[in-house]
Amino acid sequence: MRYFGLLLLPLAAGGSVCESCRFCASLVHTQLDRAGTAQELITAVSQSLAEDEHHQRCRRYLTSDRHILQRLLTASSTPNLPAVWEALCVERLRCPAGGDLGKLSPSSPPSEERTSYQDGQATYGAETWPGKEDAKSGAKHTIVLSDADAESCDGDAESCEKESGILEAESDTPTKPPDPLNPHCAVPKDTYRDLLSTRVVLVVFSGRWDRLRILMRYLRRDLRSAGGVVDKIIFALWQVTAKDLTYLRELADSAVEDFELVDFSEQRWGPARLGADPATNRMVQLYQSLNESGTVYVKVDDDVVYVAEHAIANLVRERLRQRCLFVSANVVNHAIMSAVHQDRGAHRAFFPPARQRKNPSLRLPWKKLGEINMSPDFTIERFPASRCVVERWDCAALVHESFLDRAADGTWCIFDFGWLDFNRAGYREHKYIHRSPSVNKDYWTQGARWSTNFFAFMAEDLEGVNWNNVYGKGDDEEEFTGPHAERRDARPWG
Repeated sequence: MRYFGLLLLPLAAGGSVCESCRFCASLVHTQLDRAGTAQELITAVSQSLAEDEHHQRCRRYLTSDRHILQRLLTASSTPNLPAVWEALCVERLRCPAGGDLGKLSPSSPPSEERTSYQDGQATYGAETWPGKEDAKSGAKHTIVLSDADAESCDGDAESCEKESGILEAESDTPTKPPDPLNPHCAVPKDTYRDLLSTRVVLVVFSGRWDRLRILMRYLRRDLRSAGGVVDKIIFALWQVTAKDLTYLRELADSAVEDFELVDFSEQRWGPARLGADPATNRMVQLYQSLNESGTVYVKVDDDVVYVAEHAIANLVRERLRQRCLFVSANVVNHAIMSAVHQDRGAHRAFFPPARQRKNPSLRLPWKKLGEINMSPDFTIERFPASRCVVERWDCAALVHESFLDRAADGTWCIFDFGWLDFNRAGYREHKYIHRSPSVNKDYWTQGARWSTNFFAFMAEDLEGVNWNNVYGKGDDEEEFTGPHAERRDARPWG
């Protein structure tokens, strides 16, 4: 998955949130008049969303919906796109209905029972998301979920009063009974005041620049210098090409105080060897270099492509509560958590067309057949090495489609299970073969092994690790989440 790059474009004068939306709508109309391509239209709208003068509330809402516009534009036909955009302004931003949206009034008013925006969501909700081909080629992408920040009224005084009035009026409107499979996801406010004196360092196992460039928009947002909680980001060079290295060096040069490059590549350290001194092992030395007392480290894989607001802060808070040895983020498309999300009903019934199943290279859009996945073809076992997660790209595609669909309709928080002890959830008894690819060593093991895509720890948590079993990729999570935690008599994850 990937997001559009947002560029700069001057914004027409006007202070209200709705004027910003109308400006975007005018761009859409102008580009359609010019018979522009889908990509040209996407670029124009993306440019408008990146303008600094836009109100934050408008930017966040429209940015969260831009994938709907992308799906509309990449579909084989686009019925009444201006009406869909107008409805987006009215419904998502609570702009007054019936206002002049700059030549974008639909030729016929939307149905009172169902708006064009809702039709667009339903019709194109299963269309192709850019980057899904990465999952089909076997690449594993993850999404980190947590509660997001509350939207605040940051426009002018008149805009704030209008928005407050709308919210008060809506509170008197009868609401539907809550649906446990389609929750209303509130977004709390967080000032991070409790973490002002806590040093937080991210450690990104780095290489793949095409993924990392997506991750960086979230990591920059969470820097202390940008109002977040992260004091420093260490880019641990792990498996890099010349292009990766160029990107990372430019990144480090752009923020010397916040970023640091450290070379743990095989080119420098050489390949791992059975029986070698751990002092010569690059993965061992990487972890042992993270030795600042009192610092909370957060290890991040470079293929994480979405991090919710406050996710890192909440991860750090849980580690500081001293309830767990290590603390994992809530990761979508995760070896164990995918089964938990499935059991909560978070996965929807997306299914590829018959032609796609016969020939995956066609890359046809998946279709949503129902609100919950109950297909025997997509069953994720409660198992550290579930075949559906580890071996099948189509299971990853189902998970991603489900998350994106729920992000579009505001029910994404069904993925958030809060706190769960997986050591008491039926995983400990499983036995499986662990293979260390760095030294081609296979051996039987058991326990609640976790994928360490995104987890928090402190230097003292690594005391007692058997570094002789840590050779390279996969060996760290095998040692940390099983034998090491049991020797420490501590829960490895929360």
